[in-house]
Amino acid sequence: MRALNDLRCATICASLIAAAVIVIGQTGCSGGSTLAEPISTVVGDMDDTSYYGQRGQTFRPNAEGEMVCLDQYEGRFVWADYAAPWCPACKHQAQDIRRLDGNCGEDVVFLTVMTSDMGGYGDPATRQTARSWSKSFGLDPSRVLAADLTAKTVPKHILFSPDGQVLFEKTGQLGAGEIRSTLTRYKQEWQAWKSSVSTR
Repeated sequence: MRALNDLRCATICASLIAAAVIVIGQTGCSGGSTLAEPISTVVGDMDDTSYYGQRGQTFRPNAEGEMVCLDQYEGRFVWADYAAPWCPACKHQAQDIRRLDGNCGEDVVFLTVMTSDMGGYGDPATRQTARSWSKSFGLDPSRVLAADLTAKTVPKHILFSPDGQVLFEKTGQLGAGEIRSTLTRYKQEWQAWKSSVSTR
């Protein structure tokens, strides 16, 4: 009887190991992240306006009290990081954004959009929310904005092209290395598309 139980246990263990090997082989250690797409398929047809969203034209106060609109950054890639003070993952994300800001080229701007205050849903972010977040994480106060987006899931990332197209969108925390590699890939693909348009 014991030998039969040992055999069953060994069979189950072997099956679990085989299943794990298959899953890792198919998705990679990252769990099938969207960053694993072949670069040739990263950017679609930017001429098709149904393909992408646009930078917002809504003016929002930054931590310094100035009214800022994403359209002000035309001609540069904009990485918008949506955060809230009650979100632990957003705090880790802010540290990665601070490390990357200024180190990804002059053609990239990092903006943090505070979606709510400590109360969460129904408690919109204020200039004070933005100022406190900027100070806590050493972020440029001119690029930390306050918004009434309390229903948005955070952390969230949106990468806009210099022309305003949404190139990349992801909900969930991304490490500094993932953000940097995403920027590199999408910048390269978008620039290739832009060059192809100018030669038509």
